[in-house]
Amino acid sequence: MGDTSCMLCGTDMMFCHCDLLSNNVSSPAHYASGNIEVIDAIEDWGLDKDYYLGNAVKYIARFGKKDKDNPIEDLRKCIWYIERKINNYEHPAS
Repeated sequence: MGDTSCMLCGTDMMFCHCDLLSNNVSSPAHYASGNIEVIDAIEDWGLDKDYYLGNAVKYIARFGKKDKDNPIEDLRKCIWYIERKINNYEHPAS
């Protein structure tokens, strides 16, 4: 956030025709609700350096938004990453 240049073409977003901010790759609707996008929170909190915790936050944030027919799957994925983090923390690789 804060940068107003298109990541694809470098043009000011006000004049860009790439539509990069609203596409499914860089800014999917199921990760962009509220005032901050999930990736921005993950990076701000330093969780981009922790694969498991960053993914757990991602799945919590998209709960009920991506797959409205099966929202519990996102919570199960979150739990999987948290359990994996706990296991790796309790049993570090030697």
